[in-house]
Amino acid sequence: MANQGMHPERDFYQQTIASIYNDFQRQYLYRVILPNNFEGAGDNVDVITYFVSSTGTPQEQTGMIPVDWQNSQIKVAGRTTYTPWSVTVKDSVEANVYQYFNNWRRLVYNRDTGESSRPKDYKRNILLELIGETSASNIVFTMRNCYPETIGSSTKDYSAEGLMTFAVTFQYDDFETDKKIR
Repeated sequence: MANQGMHPERDFYQQTIASIYNDFQRQYLYRVILPNNFEGAGDNVDVITYFVSSTGTPQEQTGMIPVDWQNSQIKVAGRTTYTPWSVTVKDSVEANVYQYFNNWRRLVYNRDTGESSRPKDYKRNILLELIGETSASNIVFTMRNCYPETIGSSTKDYSAEGLMTFAVTFQYDDFETDKKIR
């Protein structure tokens, strides 16, 4: 009758995983902190943060350089690039959220004047904060030197009942992560 009533998977979890990690990250516990330090950002940037309805974590990719050596090929790491990062946002009836991103985008290229600003005038950092259920620990992704590359369109449909959303895609130079314990 050895091992009767034993649950090896549960025991493994309790003895190893649960002793090292408190819990798993939830998909819905995050916050995107947008910049408010540019002309035309408006006074409601803190509120616009809560209009972000979905996003993902930033991605980096390292290319491969094949090096021929004798009768084989060795692969070494090449250039690291950062894929565009996007958020989906809900808009208000007054279109404040769209106007915020449009004002930022106009710093990159002003279609009225045909001029582009200097990168220091339009590149800003954006924070993606992953929040724990108990707020015991947070992971913060800082995307450095971001600017809105694309402000997406929103779908209009008489047969739909959902909220109007649009995607904003950002380019950024790189990102870093920081674990903060509260």
